[in-house]
Amino acid sequence: MFCTQCGNKLIDDAAFCSKCGTKILIPTKPVGEDVSPAASHSASPATEDASIIEVIASIDFSAELKPSIWKERFETFKGLPTSGKILWSILALLCLGAIGFVVFIIVALLRILFSSIVSFIVVITLGYVLYHIFAAKYITAYKYIKDSKVLHLPSAMDSESLLHALNGKLNYPYSRGVRFGADGECIIEGRYSTYSVAFKDGQATLGCVFNKKDRKDRAIMLEAIAIRHYVNKFFNPSLPYDAIKYFNALKFAERQRAIVSAAISIAVTVVIGALIWNEFGGVTLDRTVSSVRDSRLTQFSTTATIGEVFSNYFENPSWSSRTNDGIRFVDFTGTAFYRDQRASFRVVFRILDSEMFRVDMVEINGVRQGALMENVVLTDIFNEWYRR
Repeated sequence: MFCTQCGNKLIDDAAFCSKCGTKILIPTKPVGEDVSPAASHSASPATEDASIIEVIASIDFSAELKPSIWKERFETFKGLPTSGKILWSILALLCLGAIGFVVFIIVALLRILFSSIVSFIVVITLGYVLYHIFAAKYITAYKYIKDSKVLHLPSAMDSESLLHALNGKLNYPYSRGVRFGADGECIIEGRYSTYSVAFKDGQATLGCVFNKKDRKDRAIMLEAIAIRHYVNKFFNPSLPYDAIKYFNALKFAERQRAIVSAAISIAVTVVIGALIWNEFGGVTLDRTVSSVRDSRLTQFSTTATIGEVFSNYFENPSWSSRTNDGIRFVDFTGTAFYRDQRASFRVVFRILDSEMFRVDMVEINGVRQGALMENVVLTDIFNEWYRR
């Protein structure tokens, strides 16, 4: 029997070419027999009590037998009529709009609670942490499942010859050596776990053992992919595998853990700092509103507070605060009958320092009043308080 790719003479029942690594097509078995190694092979014998990810990781999924679900969906989308494509496009845009609206609401709420720079830091940090904790692990699990577990080894190789071939020669940077396992299998020691090579049905596959205590499943899966590609490159340098790419992905995941820890620390520090500033650092948003509402305009009254007088005169009173160019303002809006007709009022207070403020502007139905009219309006408001 000869290799169809390079013409190299092969031994009987060879699964791969010992020269170029090409997979040898085996004649189809009669109907009723299982022709898929994945149906009877478990990549890792140490996963009986594993979690869901460990159970998934122990199965030999073949990329050739299981095409990408996104590719299938794209092909389905291409086969839709024009009206169907338009409908799905509209639904996708609506989903994106809904996500954008939710993000906008979150940012708006945070801007109400904190300053804009703090809200930006909190949103970015929270999003990154949530991605790392809830999404990154499952994205890696999907890549691990899609990546073939098969090792392209010379056809006559067994556990003993594999161990002697790799001992001291595997150039995986985090390799801690190779050894025999309890059942005589070849074990490759990595940085995060041990990886066993199982021989069955003419194929060698690499499985991994998950460490429940360390909870480093993502790093273990990335390392398993990297080691698999380093071993394939070791025996078949011409194969189109980029082992360094997966090792760099592993190093990036390591950096992410440090970044997430630092991000959480920074976020906690910023939030605590904002709370401390809100309590001890002077007038801020809610305290600014309270300080104006509970104060008095002594030129009109030395006993009644602004909040009491305004609540007595206006319907639907509303208070808010804002900062423009470093200057803090408190805005009051409400409605009242003024000169025999209902009108909308807006009174703006400018905060001068932690103890002083002044009336900056009075608007009636959106029209800013002059200084004389401001005094007339405020006088009427306070006179109504005393006439009650």
